[in-house]
Amino acid sequence: GLMTLVVLGNATYFDNPEQRNSFRSGLELEDLLTVHIMEADDRFDAPGTLSREVLELLREEGEENYNENNQLAVGGYRLNGAFRMNINRAQQRAELDPTEACDGTVTGNATVRTCDGRIGLLWYCGWRLQASQGETVRSGCIIRRDWTDRGPNAQYPHGTEYQSAMELPYSSAYLPDTPDFDDLRAAHDAQYGAWRTDTGEFMASVLNSANYSLQLGRDFAKVIEDRYKLNGRSRRAWWINPAYT
Repeated sequence: GLMTLVVLGNATYFDNPEQRNSFRSGLELEDLLTVHIMEADDRFDAPGTLSREVLELLREEGEENYNENNQLAVGGYRLNGAFRMNINRAQQRAELDPTEACDGTVTGNATVRTCDGRIGLLWYCGWRLQASQGETVRSGCIIRRDWTDRGPNAQYPHGTEYQSAMELPYSSAYLPDTPDFDDLRAAHDAQYGAWRTDTGEFMASVLNSANYSLQLGRDFAKVIEDRYKLNGRSRRAWWINPAYT
């Protein structure tokens, strides 16, 4: 399998020369976390399953980005029960993270444990494969950080051969036809051929079949590029390899 994430901005905001504050701006993928669940029950929302517990966390209402005094939350805030934004005001940087396992006291052992506070995603899932409660090896959940600081996470190439996520090539033809973007057009055209080669190699890493996958990756990336008129600014796309072993 392969996940494709496409982000499309409002052209009247990003591509209108009269909007000088936004005309040279673009959309960025700051962080991307994926949650990988192995479940014995194929009903993803079935009661008593690990996947159901994770879904319930995702359904929880999030927090506002300010405190009771109407001031910005300095340390961050919950987006829902599973994820939170940790904020570094000094660096003007926010990072997406899973919610902590328990914000209270944990009692018990690795097999049976209880939390007297609020449970978060790290209660059920870890950064590496773990057996879920009541199971041995048939169910498990891990969290993977595929994209961080606007780029692929160096921790998750498998070996050094490929990454777990990559941005797809865009066409300079879909940039606004004004001199404002001549520099972006020149930089793009200089690397476009190598970028298309990367899509083939990425697909080969997903399917583990080099001869067939190299051309498939290049062709599929071109289809996405033209279908969504990717321009590297307000219209962008990424591939995520769902495999994690």
